[in-house]
Amino acid sequence: IGAPLGKRVVLGMDTNINFHTAWDNWEAWSKEMEPYWTKDMIYDFNYVGEWGFGPMHGLRAWFDGEHMHYNRALPDCQFTDFIRAATNQTCTSASYGLARWTA
Repeated sequence: IGAPLGKRVVLGMDTNINFHTAWDNWEAWSKEMEPYWTKDMIYDFNYVGEWGFGPMHGLRAWFDGEHMHYNRALPDCQFTDFIRAATNQTCTSASYGLARWTA
């Protein structure tokens, strides 16, 4: 049977994110990512600072929020997951990224 559905979905999404396919082009990127997101998805990001991030609702909010800020600052970050826990409905992970910070 394999891994829970939540884990399989996030692994597929992460793989596409790591390819950096059209990462800064909403139309192309959203078509690539749409199969992995639900319309009512909430990405709960807890960064507190000048960006004012908090929970993001939907794919477009995540693209304009964390995704674009992160990819501009760290354009070639390579991630390794060291913990991934999931059910059929949820998935969480702990990861680290190696990158060179750019201004």
